[in-house]
Formats: sequence, structure tokens, C-alpha cells
Amino acid sequence: MKSIVFFCYVMLTVFLTVSCSKWTPGADEAPAEAEEQLQLVPVEVRTTYSVDEHEWSSARAVGVSKTDATRIALSVFDASNESVYTATQRAADEGSGTFSHIRLAPGTYTFVAVAHRTPTIESAAANITSPTVAILQGSELLGAVYACTQQVTITASNFDTQSVDMMLQLCIAAVKIHLKDALPVGVQKITMTVNTGQPGFTSLTFNPATALCTDNVSFTRTWDVSQHIGTSNANFIAYAHLNAYPKTVTVSISALRADDEELFTRTFSNIELKQSVETNIYTHLFTGDAAPELTFEEWSKETVTID
Repeated sequence: MKSIVFFCYVMLTVFLTVSCSKWTPGADEAPAEAEEQLQLVPVEVRTTYSVDEHEWSSARAVGVSKTDATRIALSVFDASNESVYTATQRAADEGSGTFSHIRLAPGTYTFVAVAHRTPTIESAAANITSPTVAILQGSELLGAVYACTQQVTITASNFDTQSVDMMLQLCIAAVKIHLKDALPVGVQKITMTVNTGQPGFTSLTFNPATALCTDNVSFTRTWDVSQHIGTSNANFIAYAHLNAYPKTVTVSISALRADDEELFTRTFSNIELKQSVETNIYTHLFTGDAAPELTFEEWSKETVTID
């Protein structure tokens, strides 16, 4: 009987010893998972823009937001280029442009931010698949694509938030055609193409680090002008995301009937486009054959006139 009691006492002692051996914070040898969790550093990312888009043209309404970009995406990649954090925002979101509640282990990371203007508020933000690849959905490029790629070293801290400031650079070029003659009766649409002769696109892939588009594509915009017949000095602007800057392209503008029959067209060859520079073309479309006048306007409003 005594041996049975002694055996039960020994087993109970072993059980209690094992049960009480669970690691707790402050122990000398912490499990790897708990140690990693304790080392996560809070990070906050703040984004700004190199150009205020409402300054690109004095014709834009006063009081618009800092940029015409409506969606912004942020991705963080570790040293192996594996995604460790992804988030998107709308321009209308409270605190838009600031990403908080990011927690990262100490190390070196690549932060990639892409902002662009979308056709609707529900349109998707950029899909950032790697530090050198971002994808924009849609077949029309609207007037805002910004990007920034930045390497950041996260250091261990006593739970102090580490701030990361990212200035996004404008990635695109613009062409604005100013018509010197009035829109005649019978014209329903104006269509404009930049980089004429190249294929169109349904999605646009580019490198956020270089701002360069992966493919050589064309960019077309179309306007309904039926309510503006007789209007003089009309202007039309199209944007291009090119695979090289500077790049010499062909630009065309056409006037169409409602059934898309072409009534008038003009083509401008050897137009050099530069990143974040608006090229202005002043020309006749419906009358005369005067040579076009070109000016080049940086979106910071600095202008150079070419004779």
C-alpha cells in the first residue's frame, strides 16, 4: 500500500514540475516566436507629392485636393523581396496618405507607394507585386500617376514609433493641344492619341523605382464636344506613361461625326515628351495649314518657349 502511495506522489510531482515549466516573459530562454513578437517595431508612413497637380494648369478649379490621385497603395518588402505588408486607401478616407499600425521586425525593407487617379471611386488601387512592378487597371490613363521606392532600415526600439516619409514623384508626361479655330457644325467628338501607331492597353505595368512603363503603348482620350459647337480656343489634354524619358513620339488629333466618321485630322511627328512636363501644341485643325507652335511647361509652372 505504501509503495502505491509513494508512486502516486512521485507522478504528481513530475506532473506539477512539467506544468509549471511553461515560458513566461523575462525567462532566460524565450521561444523564438515570442522573442520575434517582442521585437516588432511600430512604423508610420507619411506620403507627400513632388508636384501639386492643381497647379499644372491655371484653368483647374481653386481648392481641389493636394493631388488629383484618388487611390494610393503601399507595399513593404523584406530583404528577400517578399511582401510583408500591403494596404490601400482612397483619397476621401480620413487620414489618407498616412499609414499607421504597421509593425515590422528590425531589418532592411523596401517601401513602395503608388498613387493614381482612377475613373471611379470604386476603382482598384495599384497592385504592387514587387519593388519593381506595379500594375494599374483600365484602358485610359488619367492625369495622375505618382510613385516612390525607398529602402528603410528598421531598428529595434523601446516601442517608439519609427516614421518613414515618402515623397512620390510624378511618373507621366502630358500633351495639351490648343485649337486656334472654332469647332464647326457636324463635329460630335474629338479624339487625341499620344504615341500614335503603338497598341493600346487594358492594364499598365510600370517600374515604381524608375517611373518607366514596361511596354511601348499608345494613349487615347475622346471627348464629346457636341454642346460646344462654335467654341474657339478649345484645348484638349492627354497623358502618357512612357517606357523611356525623354521620348520622341507622334501625336494625333481628329474630329469625328457621331458615327465616328473622321472629318478632320492632324498628326504631329517628332514631339519630344519628358517626365512631369506638359507639352503644349497651338494649331489649327479645321482651317489653315500654319505650322504648330510648341511650348514646354513643367508642372511646377516653369515655362520654356521653343521658336
